[in-house]
Amino acid sequence: MSSSTTHNVKINPCHDWPLGKCKHEQRCTGEHHENLDPALVETNAYSGYMVPNEVGEGCVRCMQRMFPCDKKARGTENDPCSECRWFGGANCRCTLATDTSYNDQIWAVMMARGRDKNYTLPADKSREEGGKKAKSAPQPMPANSVKAGWQGETREALLNKADMLPSGVRDCPRAYLGPPRMSAAAKKSLAWKETGLKRELESAAESMPPPTFYSRAPLYVLPTFPPPPEFERPPASSAHGKVMTTSYSWETDEYTHTYENGTGVTGRATVAPTPNVRSSYDMLARKKQRIEPGRQKSAPSSIEDDTAANEALFILRERSTGGMPKKP
Repeated sequence: MSSSTTHNVKINPCHDWPLGKCKHEQRCTGEHHENLDPALVETNAYSGYMVPNEVGEGCVRCMQRMFPCDKKARGTENDPCSECRWFGGANCRCTLATDTSYNDQIWAVMMARGRDKNYTLPADKSREEGGKKAKSAPQPMPANSVKAGWQGETREALLNKADMLPSGVRDCPRAYLGPPRMSAAAKKSLAWKETGLKRELESAAESMPPPTFYSRAPLYVLPTFPPPPEFERPPASSAHGKVMTTSYSWETDEYTHTYENGTGVTGRATVAPTPNVRSSYDMLARKKQRIEPGRQKSAPSSIEDDTAANEALFILRERSTGGMPKKP
């Protein structure tokens, strides 16, 4: 979004744009101010200057005011930096910032000034000038808050110091800044949001009724079928063709052969197809020959044939019904 938009309309900046991470381009609802363009860093490459970005280089007060700080070589709060010693006041707690840098703090100042100030930095001002909410000029820290024998720069030396930032940095700071680290407040806020979201999900899961599982009964029970018959396929008929299927009726104790031309021939189980009798008879005859080879010297008589055939038919019928065979 162009910075030429009228200033009487409040538009929030796109915080991804200065980082070079905005994926919405022209569709973005946030402002893409020209002074936040990340490409400005490349235009500044010739100068070779970038705002210091190392952590632990000073106290937060000096970083935010863009003053040089000598806290790094000092100890606890009662050994403050020179700036805090002479201009910190009674409530000052000078501690070394170990998780932020000049780059991070100046980035925050740039974004806080907003589009009304074109995302610039405030002009360098005297250390004797207070902030917007200050009721009086900055005062030194009380003597009882400073260790005995404290050593540092004098008040006069600090008042005579030039601006820490080179010329042009305050007019377009984005050209001299790198992406900032996440602040401690931002980390705390993110952790709080994640914790709140986790609690909401857990609460929603607890309030949901237990899932209901529906069992679906089978629509029908699959029938069981006996194994294929052991008798051979009956011979073909010259009038009807080949036997295609053979069925058995439990009610009438009858077999039905259906031939190739659709003709069905039904008969009692005792009147089995000839191939079946021969097959069963051959089996019984061979068994008898194996048991009594000396006595079986000639073919059996017709009576013996009928007896063997009947036995084979009964065995066949009882196998198909699952009952125990009984002799006629």
